[in-house]
Amino acid sequence: MNNKGFTLVELLAVLVILSLLITIAVPSVSRIMLSINESMYCEKVSNLESAARLYAEDNYMDKISVNEKVIVESVKLSELVDKSYVKKDKDTCYSGDDNNPCLIDPRDDSSMDNLTFRIYTKNNRIYATVNFDKSVCN
Repeated sequence: MNNKGFTLVELLAVLVILSLLITIAVPSVSRIMLSINESMYCEKVSNLESAARLYAEDNYMDKISVNEKVIVESVKLSELVDKSYVKKDKDTCYSGDDNNPCLIDPRDDSSMDNLTFRIYTKNNRIYATVNFDKSVCN
């Protein structure tokens, strides 16, 4: 008798090997995706701070000083979007609307529209910082 095909034991062995490979691969891929999303978030925040600094240079250069001095405590991200310093992630969005945000956090797809920036001057330069979890960006 010449039966061609695989036995049940051979098929089970292949299934066990595939399941082991999947068990190893899925957590690794998940960690890599999380790391990529966090680095995208950090890059996005850095770009937003640069845009806020450009906004400050255009609007507050006359208030520069040597000593550290806060010029504006709270500039909303929606103002930077409205004045075209920041490009929207989606064209059909409304600034400040959590259901239809303009800027999306790449880590969890939540809204970043409620970010505020602190603009200050120090050593004859203008700086802009945003309050966010800096432990993510090492």
